[in-house]
Amino acid sequence: MARFSRDRRIRKRSEYLLAQGCGVTARTRHFVVIVYFRESDDLPRLGIVASKRVGNAVTRNRGKRKLRQWFHSHDSMTARGADVVVILKQGAADLDAPSIAAEIDGVLPRLVHKAQAVFSKARTCTDDAKNAP
Repeated sequence: MARFSRDRRIRKRSEYLLAQGCGVTARTRHFVVIVYFRESDDLPRLGIVASKRVGNAVTRNRGKRKLRQWFHSHDSMTARGADVVVILKQGAADLDAPSIAAEIDGVLPRLVHKAQAVFSKARTCTDDAKNAP
């Protein structure tokens, strides 16, 4: 599998905070999924958050690798200009690929549709979320 290029990843803390503050959120048993639409029409980007609560470094990296693999094969589900942030919960790294796909595929299309509706109505986010440290 090819490496995720820089333009397909959320890299800055401010971008994570903007997505978390202004995006549409859904929670599953093993993930918190957030979708936020940027002003640009670029390819969708993925950001992954795996805290130490998920497990040790090996476990966290395994979970992130599985999520990147899922996103790489399912990025057509996500509209252009979308930022998708996935926060791993405990036990997420132990899931197999079909379980990850089933869990995220269950919420992502609904989130994308809802986020597009929110973005089309109000193109700006609250100043509090944009100015977060």
